[in-house]
Amino acid sequence: MVYKRITVYNKQKAIALSLPAVTKLAKALLAFLKIPNYEMILHFVAPATIKKIHKNFFNDPLITDCITFPYSPPFLGEIFICPKAAILYCKKYGGNVKKEVTLYLVHGILHLIGYDDIQASQRRKMRRMEEKCMKYLYEHSLLLA
Repeated sequence: MVYKRITVYNKQKAIALSLPAVTKLAKALLAFLKIPNYEMILHFVAPATIKKIHKNFFNDPLITDCITFPYSPPFLGEIFICPKAAILYCKKYGGNVKKEVTLYLVHGILHLIGYDDIQASQRRKMRRMEEKCMKYLYEHSLLLA
């Protein structure tokens, strides 16, 4: 039985998001990654929410871009993304906010399917896969716009 479900919640006002576009992007990315069965929940949240989660689960009260909670397949887990973090990052380093949010979504999905970025070797592997995913999404006009 093929099981594919993505639920998206938008509880932030920093940027406008098309929930159907987010769902389409996530489904295309999971197909590219050859994940046949999945369920996941995506949360786009305000800074106060991501700070609270970061403090409660990681003992760090600072804003962060993306927090993931992996579960067991086919329920891959939940991703919490803070678009305001992308705005702050782009103000400091330059870049496109929606592209940055797309990268956070890619990063979160990679965490849910087993990629990690704690050790340097794992981080290099994850960055290479992020680049492949972003290239695929760009080539198929799936980046958030």
